[in-house]
Amino acid sequence: MRDLDEAANALGAAVTVTGANGQTYLVNPMRPVDWVTHGKYLKKLAQPGTQSPIAAIADELKLLPPEFQAEAIRAAVALKAGGKVVEPNREAVFGQAMELPGARHQFWLTARPNHPELTLEQCSEIVTEQNLDEILSAALEANGQEAKRDPKANGQAG
Repeated sequence: MRDLDEAANALGAAVTVTGANGQTYLVNPMRPVDWVTHGKYLKKLAQPGTQSPIAAIADELKLLPPEFQAEAIRAAVALKAGGKVVEPNREAVFGQAMELPGARHQFWLTARPNHPELTLEQCSEIVTEQNLDEILSAALEANGQEAKRDPKANGQAG
């Protein structure tokens, strides 16, 4: 696992970011364990918005011809069979990464190695709606990806 962590650090570099509380934090690249932890957290955030297959087709069902209605119901029941929990799709999970709770979690994971006293709860004072774009851009930069900062995003347009 240490080799994977070293590879992750080689792809990116720590980035300094100022939180909404005025303090400066050093954010590291995401390690493989961070990606797994963050993915599980995002899935948990996305789960409440996930519908059962039967509920998902309910509104559209009446628009289908009767033979297709029967097939759609059979397929939805087959998906629901066994009482399985329906997993959120990729779009729902990715969408959570761009929202405050997901961004706060990622910030916490990547700042924690340099700021071990930092708690996830404290991140609500650090990552806010006003600096969300800056925090997400810093996370991209730390992971070796180009972040395209929009000066208009935080009211800095001239």
